[in-house]
Amino acid sequence: MAQKTYGGTAVAANDGGFLTNPSDWSDDVAQGIANEYGVPELTDEHWAVIRCVREAHDQNRAIPPLRALSGKSGVSMRQMHQLFPNGAVLAQIARIAGVSKPTTCL
Repeated sequence: MAQKTYGGTAVAANDGGFLTNPSDWSDDVAQGIANEYGVPELTDEHWAVIRCVREAHDQNRAIPPLRALSGKSGVSMRQMHQLFPNGAVLAQIARIAGVSKPTTCL
């Protein structure tokens, strides 16, 4: 387990960079993780997706598939690929949202 600092907050993360305690998450932590992916500013569209993932995870301890996430967040799949361009989109979103790695990701 690694210790990381995002936005001045020290958090514990696993080897994949996912937070081990979702309650450590904050908007500043999310922005710090996004910076690692080369996303300098989280826009309203980013936040719509991130908040949808956090809500789904809080309710079900799971993240919806990308297509369902698109419908729930109102952000098209194409937009999601543009908003989160560096890596597996769903894993990248989950990491920025401070939740566990999606089971659908390898």
